[in-house]
Amino acid sequence: MRCTPRDFLGVGKRIADEARPVPLYRVCTFSNGKALEYGPDPTTIEENFGAGYYNLHRADLQSALVDAINTNDPGCIVLDHRFELLEQHGDHVLLKMQV
Repeated sequence: MRCTPRDFLGVGKRIADEARPVPLYRVCTFSNGKALEYGPDPTTIEENFGAGYYNLHRADLQSALVDAINTNDPGCIVLDHRFELLEQHGDHVLLKMQV
């Protein structure tokens, strides 16, 4: 799997290691599972788009992002608060939260 060289958060390798190639892409109805739409032939995706088509569960992505954030700024994720205000200044950003 290819990852962009601009891996700002440092999660690219972890995501690449956890993602899996998608052998077939299709959209199905919820009621009977009938296929409504098929994606492109998986053997042509990398040739046509420059990279393979991979799938990653959102919980794995969220976990990678949270770990990266906590590595760079431990304790910055605060639960049970409501966003109130964001102020951008030249050298910093001020975020106000309401408990």
